[in-house]
Amino acid sequence: MKRIFAVLSLCVMLLTVPASANTGAELPRILEDIVRNRDFFGSPWALWGYEDCVLLDVKRLDEKRVGVDLIAPSCLEYVAVYDVKTLRIIYSDAFVPEKSRRNVMRRIGISVRDAMKVAKSAIDAEMLNASK
Repeated sequence: MKRIFAVLSLCVMLLTVPASANTGAELPRILEDIVRNRDFFGSPWALWGYEDCVLLDVKRLDEKRVGVDLIAPSCLEYVAVYDVKTLRIIYSDAFVPEKSRRNVMRRIGISVRDAMKVAKSAIDAEMLNASK
């Protein structure tokens, strides 16, 4: 839990620092992608039913679509493309990755619940900055 709050604090801190400032700290790429796609992850319905999964990757395909890569507790890897506005799945696929790859995937990913918390904190920080 402390790790989550440390990450959230870092996200908020980086959002409040001007882009030209050199903070010396870099976020893991997955966290940067979550913050960049906070409009998608900030919705409580974004990954409805996948809360227990681990988020591995996020790609913004265009203004209207975002792709996610998840690994479920059942060891299935889900790849899906969502419409950001409607939150409907446009494309999905599932398969079982090799066991060694699954272990690595779980270590490098972030839980979907935590990803949504990071996005919510980024949205709150953005609103706080806008009100100043």
